[in-house]
Amino acid sequence: GLVGALLSITGGSFAYIFYSDHNRFDNSFAFEWQIVTRHLAGREGLLSTTAIVAIIGISLGVATLITVNAVMSGYQQDIQERILSTNAHFVVQKYGIDFTEYDRVIEQAFDDSRVVASNPFVFSEAMLSSDRQGIGVLLKGVDPLKAKDVTSIQKNICIELDENSSCRQNRSNDGMLLHDILADNNSGLPKVIIGLELMKQIDKRLGDVVILTTPVGIAGLKGNAPKRMRFRIGGIFSSGLYEFDSRLLYLSIGSAQKLLGMGSSVSGVEFRTVNADSVSAVTGRVLQRLGGYPYRTMDWRELNLGIFTALKLQKVVMFLVLIFIVVVASFNIASTLFMAVVAKRRETAIFKSIGLSNGSVMKIFILQGWIVGVIGALLGLIVGLLLSAFFANVELSISADVYMVESLKVKVNPMEVILVLISTLLISHLATIY
Repeated sequence: GLVGALLSITGGSFAYIFYSDHNRFDNSFAFEWQIVTRHLAGREGLLSTTAIVAIIGISLGVATLITVNAVMSGYQQDIQERILSTNAHFVVQKYGIDFTEYDRVIEQAFDDSRVVASNPFVFSEAMLSSDRQGIGVLLKGVDPLKAKDVTSIQKNICIELDENSSCRQNRSNDGMLLHDILADNNSGLPKVIIGLELMKQIDKRLGDVVILTTPVGIAGLKGNAPKRMRFRIGGIFSSGLYEFDSRLLYLSIGSAQKLLGMGSSVSGVEFRTVNADSVSAVTGRVLQRLGGYPYRTMDWRELNLGIFTALKLQKVVMFLVLIFIVVVASFNIASTLFMAVVAKRRETAIFKSIGLSNGSVMKIFILQGWIVGVIGALLGLIVGLLLSAFFANVELSISADVYMVESLKVKVNPMEVILVLISTLLISHLATIY
């Protein structure tokens, strides 16, 4: 309703400006421009205090909007990239606990040319015990040969830790690193790969032994007792996302099935597609090929719906709050034009007496408001882009346990910059009309 009313006022004002001269279209500003340049040269023009305040206010609003949007866009993209380094593009799951026909599901999913990789997985909650300390974790059993083609798990594996526990990652998807760590063998304990932040919490090192306890009961003489297994820490990974690095651990799918008593069943199959942004169309086709129920599909956005909804809402609210800076500054444009109208009342009467139309009179004062708005918007654009470039080269450290990542990245989105400029010019125009 409000947006429609503002657009109606804007459209009506343009119609009045360009069609007020005997209902003929007139887009010429030549005569009016000569008068405006004289007005702006005086102390009631661009040199007036209110005009300067309006220009500064608008430029600060635009610069703040561009910078904040760039930081929020960079933060959102960083979260997305880190999520996709750990999560697949989409997963297929089955209602029930007897998902044993995953080979057929994989075969049918590959009928879609946009599906490029798959990995059956087992996922569950568990308790990680170390000495007398117990921590709730999420365990994920994967196929060591296939998982690296679906996610960036192999690239996230730390191949070296410095004295500050900083991780130097593999950053290569070649070789058998993941398979060498997780491969099931009959010699010694099975191995797990745990997150860097989780490693710090339990204060253990590579090669140390930990115990995983699951809530899955095993029937026995004493009733349903939780299942426990001993594992050796074979590797450390760092996705850069605190939520994953502090709770998630990987093990082979065979070890996970044995720990959970699942036999040959899996929790689901995860897939990678050609393009993560267009995955929803692929999931629809795959589900149709599978015949629907008892199968269901979820893409990476649905799996992390809470995070992306919060980020989107935060960005919209931030934009609306900051746009009020421009709104407040635009009132100074109205003040400038109020004084200009009063000061030029006599000259306006003279122009009217010699035949100047109402539309031309309006053009004179509208041009002044446009000039103030455009100058403020352009100055804000320059300052905003410079600030964004500055922050892009500065390490903006934040609390990882609160914001999920350790630092902020900056990304200038051209469409968002255009939206800010259009919004600013529209607000300036409405203030001019008022």
